[in-house]
Amino acid sequence: MGRIWSIFRLAAILMMMVAAPLVARRAAVALPNPFTDTLVASVPAPIDLAVVERGPLRGAIFVTSKSGALYYIPSGSGQARKVLDLTGRVCSDGERGMLGVALDPRFGAGSNGIYLYYTAEEASCVNRVSRFEIRSSGSVDLGSEKMLVETAPLGPTNHNGGDLEFGADGYLYVSVGENGRPSLAQRRNSYFGKILRVTTTGAPAPGNPWKIRKGAIACGLDGRAKKAPCAEVFALGLRNPFQIAFAPGSNNFMINDVGQSTWEEIDRGRKGANYGWPAREGPCPQGMVLPCPAVPAGYTDPVAWYGHDSGCDSITAGAFVPSSAGWPSEFDGDYLVADFICGNASALSDPLGPTPVLASFLDALGPVVAWEFDPVQPGSLLYTNLIGEIRRISTG
Repeated sequence: MGRIWSIFRLAAILMMMVAAPLVARRAAVALPNPFTDTLVASVPAPIDLAVVERGPLRGAIFVTSKSGALYYIPSGSGQARKVLDLTGRVCSDGERGMLGVALDPRFGAGSNGIYLYYTAEEASCVNRVSRFEIRSSGSVDLGSEKMLVETAPLGPTNHNGGDLEFGADGYLYVSVGENGRPSLAQRRNSYFGKILRVTTTGAPAPGNPWKIRKGAIACGLDGRAKKAPCAEVFALGLRNPFQIAFAPGSNNFMINDVGQSTWEEIDRGRKGANYGWPAREGPCPQGMVLPCPAVPAGYTDPVAWYGHDSGCDSITAGAFVPSSAGWPSEFDGDYLVADFICGNASALSDPLGPTPVLASFLDALGPVVAWEFDPVQPGSLLYTNLIGEIRRISTG
C-alpha cells in the first residue's frame, strides 16, 4: 500500500488474521465527546461492508472477508454467519481476496442482487466483479453468479483496488489498482489503475469517456484489448484506488489512492480524468516534496493529500458525512478518511468546493480498512478493521 515495507507489513497482517482461529477483541477507542465507539460483531479479516436500507432484511450488514467468504449480520443480532464461501476459488495471498461488496440500488424494493469484487483463481489469478442473488434468509445463491467484468491475469499480489459503489446514476463504479505494474495505469486498453463504470449487467455505461471513441471496445471478461481503449474505463492514472465514496444522492465521488514513497492522495472522481500515476504522486512529480511545479496539462491533481513524514502512509476508508447524521455541525458535508498504518482519521471540509481543508479527526482507531454511514442508523459510522471487528462510531 504506502511504502514498500508497508505492502509487506499489510500482507503479513492479512495472512495472520485469515489464519487465526479466534479473533481477539479490543477495548473501545477513547473518543472525544460526543462520540462513542462500540463493537458490532467479529468477522475474520473483514474488508468491506454494505448495509441493507429497505425490505425484509433492513438493517442487516454484509461483510467481505479476505479469505473469500461473505458474512451476514442480521439487524441488531451482533452475530455474523457465513452465507457464501468461495475460499476454494479465491486467491487470497498478499492483498488479494474477497475485497468489495455493494448492494443493488433497488435491493429490498424489487431486487435482491449483491455485487462482489474478488480475486478469482482460474488458470491464473484475476480480479473479478460478479452479481449474485440473495435469498430471503440472507444466504447467497451460489448458482446465481453472473460475471460482469474481469481483469487480465495478475502479476504481483498487491495493488488490487477492489471497491464497488453505485452512483445516483444507477451505474456501478469499480476501483482497480495497477497491480504493482505502474505503466498499466496509463494504458487505456487495460483495466489496471482505473475507475470503471458499468451497468448492472456489466456493459460499459453510456457516456463513458472512451465509449464513443472510434475503435473502443467492451473489454468485459478479458480486461484488456490489443490497442483499442476499453469502453468501461471512466478515469485513469491511479496507483491503488483502495476506496471510493459518493456524496449522498449524487454522482460526486472521491477516490482514496494509496501512494508509494511520498504522498497519500484524495482525488475527486471526474469523467476522463488522468490522475498522473506513475509520473505524478500527490500534488508533485513522483518522489518530490513541496513546493512542486504546477500540474502539467492533461493531468488532474488531487484535492487533498498528506505526506508520509506524518507516519501515516496507507489511506484506506472514505465516507461523506450525510446531513442526516446528527453529528456536530462542523462535520456537515465533510469527507472522512482513515489511514491503515497509523490508525488516524481526518476530515476534509468543503470536499466538493473550492477550498477543501484536511484536518485531524480521530487518533488510534487501529488498522481501519473500510467504513460507511449506516443508512438505517444515519448517525452511525460502521467500520471494519483487521483486528477482526465490525465497529460503530456514533454520537451519544
